[in-house]
Amino acid sequence: MLTDTPFYFSTIRNLTAAFGMLFNNIKIVRYTDTGTVGNILKVPLAYGSGDKSVTMNQQQNDIRTNDVVAIKMILPRMSFELTGMNYATERKTISVNKNYFNPPKNLTFNAATNVNITNNTIMITQHDLKAGQGITYSKGLGALIGGLTNNDTYYTIPVNFNTIKVAASKALAEAGTALDLTSVGSGTAKFTSSYLVQYNPIPYKFEYVLNIYVKYIDDGLQIIEQILPAFKPFYTITMKDIASVELKKDVNITLLSVSSEDIYDGAIDDDRTIKWTMTFAADACVYPPIQDGKLIKHVQTNIVNYDNDQHIVTVDLDVFDDAINNPYTINVTITENEEV
Repeated sequence: MLTDTPFYFSTIRNLTAAFGMLFNNIKIVRYTDTGTVGNILKVPLAYGSGDKSVTMNQQQNDIRTNDVVAIKMILPRMSFELTGMNYATERKTISVNKNYFNPPKNLTFNAATNVNITNNTIMITQHDLKAGQGITYSKGLGALIGGLTNNDTYYTIPVNFNTIKVAASKALAEAGTALDLTSVGSGTAKFTSSYLVQYNPIPYKFEYVLNIYVKYIDDGLQIIEQILPAFKPFYTITMKDIASVELKKDVNITLLSVSSEDIYDGAIDDDRTIKWTMTFAADACVYPPIQDGKLIKHVQTNIVNYDNDQHIVTVDLDVFDDAINNPYTINVTITENEEV
């Protein structure tokens, strides 16, 4: 089911940028007639379609022929593009498994001095709260902050690392609509943050094409020979997949094929362009939204003893805590049921 709340981790964008950076510092050497090094040229790289680059080069040739411009596209050059993405069944994980980030913690503050009713802000040093994250308010032994209800859950609007606003719902928090705080309250108050959870990532195979355009055969071979040794048949990069949780993963980029084509088809005095095409596949993932989660406090399981009397034993486990970071009290109830 698609969510009505927008989310964006820039996963595909970052992967595409990382792919391009692999080829961003390739150079070729031009030699003199005596065999010494004449020039060292860095090969320009841009994101774009290979067909468009060829068309642009041909159009510039036509314009140059009519003395409209005095320069043309300089070769060699390279372009790359994302050409497709397919679900990777072989890397599928259990979809209902959740990953937990930012365990709950108590955020205490002085309600009399840290609440600003003019700006509707609450100062909590290094709160580390995310936009739209659920927090439960407790007034402690002091007076209520005007506009809030004791033990109710609100949603954060981070202003900076040390200041927040609160909203009545997750949607309002993500829209930046804060509650109006009418009085500052008193004593030590606290917010208890929620778990942040996310279902397992979804594996995809992203397809990329690197196009290489050269005028001389040797230029193309120089570029190809600088790329091929890195892929055996894959090259691994480490990148940050989700900026919000600082998660890093290895991504394998596999070289699938290499082909060349002489795309000269003009008049006899037109320039010749040789095109090399390299196709790649990147094994990466896309991620579902990060949401508020709940702490599991009750577990029930059935244990069947088939070796002896074939009884069913039901174990109930309840976890109680008076504060999130305090030691837990665990109650275990074992019930022996009738024979099966």
